[in-house]
Amino acid sequence: MGYSLFYNYKGIGDVLLIVFENDLDATKYQKIDDVVAIYHYDKIIGYNIFNISKIIKIHHRGLLLSPIQPLIDIINSILINHSLSPLNIKQDPSFIIGKIIEINQKYCCVDLKSKIIKVATINGIKTNDIVVIFKNHSFTLDGIYHNFGKMDGMIASYRQLGMKECDDVYKINDDELVGKDLFLGEEKWNN
Repeated sequence: MGYSLFYNYKGIGDVLLIVFENDLDATKYQKIDDVVAIYHYDKIIGYNIFNISKIIKIHHRGLLLSPIQPLIDIINSILINHSLSPLNIKQDPSFIIGKIIEINQKYCCVDLKSKIIKVATINGIKTNDIVVIFKNHSFTLDGIYHNFGKMDGMIASYRQLGMKECDDVYKINDDELVGKDLFLGEEKWNN
């Protein structure tokens, strides 16, 4: 199960939010010390870990895009010690680089190297453009969860990538990056 991590000390206090399903309403909570498990009936949809800075300092505000392994290990230790299920180590990226291979009135086909996906057609793109795809059931940088229905994702703009206040499509000029996670360093792309 995929998840997203959020931390904003100034905004909500010393709480690490772990979200699995943001489009489901919370129906019950289970508090164990500084950890709260959040459920939609019997399905776990998130965890809140309060006073996380007593264990690890997080110098970040907002969505943690590519959390480092030591942070995941600490989170999993906390969850296991509270008899809760740990996080998966490997996560699919939310923002992946793709190449537009077909455009029609309703959707575009995008090559991600490992598979071809369909995303909504938007203005300003053409065949062979290299773009960033924001995948379905993922979170934007501002923490908003998106469900694109039958589409596999959408083409990301500068604004959605937190780069500038502009809704133009962010394009990349490097075919070698197709299929890679946008926010991982290039040294990790070549592994």
